[in-house]
Amino acid sequence: MQKLYATRSNVVTDSFVAGADGVTLNYTVAVPLLMNGEMTGGLFCSIYFDEIIHLLNQAMSSDGVEAVLIGSKGQIMSSTNGLSYGADYMDILRDTTIFQLTTDQLESLLLSRKSGSFTSMNSGNIQHTSFGPIKRTNWDVLVTADFLSALLPIVPEIILMNVAMLLFLVLLYLYTVKQMKKQAEANNSLLMTFHDLEKKLFHSDEVEQIDYENILQMSSKGLKDELTGLSTRTFFLTKQINY
Repeated sequence: MQKLYATRSNVVTDSFVAGADGVTLNYTVAVPLLMNGEMTGGLFCSIYFDEIIHLLNQAMSSDGVEAVLIGSKGQIMSSTNGLSYGADYMDILRDTTIFQLTTDQLESLLLSRKSGSFTSMNSGNIQHTSFGPIKRTNWDVLVTADFLSALLPIVPEIILMNVAMLLFLVLLYLYTVKQMKKQAEANNSLLMTFHDLEKKLFHSDEVEQIDYENILQMSSKGLKDELTGLSTRTFFLTKQINY
């Protein structure tokens, strides 16, 4: 009330215990009522603790993303990951390995109402946290994305892609081996043809009686052009053996 009358501006309080049961938590939004520049009263609205939790859960719809609402004194007011209400958030972070900045630097940034981000490691899991002030309040919100939780939903897709890639590589390898075997068989066949040709040309007692048509048929790929059917230069060189 004192702050409301002193500033004549909207006031949003931290969470506090209220209600007959002594355990109900809520927040209060106070708006000054002005008339002719004079404050005549105030309008108060309470936001229940459970409603804040519901809003945070709605905002953090992605898997592995958690949110923490920090009060004006650095205390935890609400969280989606079950952090203890009223605990000092900096004390919790001191058990976590933080990169890029220290807990004292983070606390200074929060107190000065600045935004930023940092990466941390908790129980071997990498986390990324973005933080910033909430307008017209003394609150700060920290949103943390968990690397493993974000990765797990897409693991089946990654495995499927790797299996498909491995299958493709295996098929490509088998096809390449098959083509190489065919090429080797063709080379061996051609080599045998030339060996037979050599025997006929150089190991025959009657060179004059050599059937050159038979030789051409045996080595058609080497002595006859496949496209035109004409004898190649190799054929004519072979014919000179008679002279």
